[in-house]
Amino acid sequence: MGAIKQLKAGESEGKARVEIVDWKKELEIFRQLDLNKAVYSGKLKPTITESDTETITSLDRIGEHINIINFTISNDTEGKVKWLKASKRDISLFTETNTIWRYVPDSGFSIKGEERIKGLITNTFEVNSVFEQF
Repeated sequence: MGAIKQLKAGESEGKARVEIVDWKKELEIFRQLDLNKAVYSGKLKPTITESDTETITSLDRIGEHINIINFTISNDTEGKVKWLKASKRDISLFTETNTIWRYVPDSGFSIKGEERIKGLITNTFEVNSVFEQF
């Protein structure tokens, strides 16, 4: 299994076919969103929405004291994950970065974001990766 990756940074675009994929590296960004960290304790409000086809659990931050803005997961009626999405904002003295991740098991993932260097420039980036059998 490999991936077709479409990359966009500002006005530059590219596409690549990756035959040997290091999945641990590719999906590391999702692993870093470990919601079990003590810093998140009591700072995320859960909301559950159910329909005939899925259950959506959304965790929204309470206040602005953490970098996770939202984490949402959709499960089908059997409990299998259909998709997940997370949004995060990191602010430092000179930069602000907003990132949105979306992952669909056995299909692919996307990462979209914007990095602003305060008072100077704003850069945007996007990665779309579609899994495929070679």
